[in-house]
Amino acid sequence: MQNLSNTAWAFATLGCNHGPLLDAISAASLTHIDLCLAQELSNTAWSFATLRIFDAPLMNSIAAASLAKLSDFQVQNLANTAWAFAKLHLHVCPLRNAIASAAISKIHDCHSQSISNFAWSLATFEMNWAPLICTLQSSSI
Repeated sequence: MQNLSNTAWAFATLGCNHGPLLDAISAASLTHIDLCLAQELSNTAWSFATLRIFDAPLMNSIAAASLAKLSDFQVQNLANTAWAFAKLHLHVCPLRNAIASAAISKIHDCHSQSISNFAWSLATFEMNWAPLICTLQSSSI
């Protein structure tokens, strides 16, 4: 699975939306989503969102797998996953709320980019979740 997520990440980083390749990555990922590690889930979501590819079956599978493995997510994985779902305007409430809760305990590990991603995601989701907002504010200073 790491090879799939790394390939998606590389193409997204280059801004190369190669439809057949990304369709193949999606199909292969769907069959093995339960084997994905937190970073692989996060990177795949980020890659498809960066390329503005709305693949509902893939993103729904990533959401479900992420919920099951959220305790394994590092703060950057949380921020990138939140950003990806917000970028694609996918309001998967259980995932969104779980990421927000998990982020509070890990926010002290945030770099400025992750704080920015969380804040942007909250704004995009129009989510006024005071505990995370207050934590983001104090971490930004």
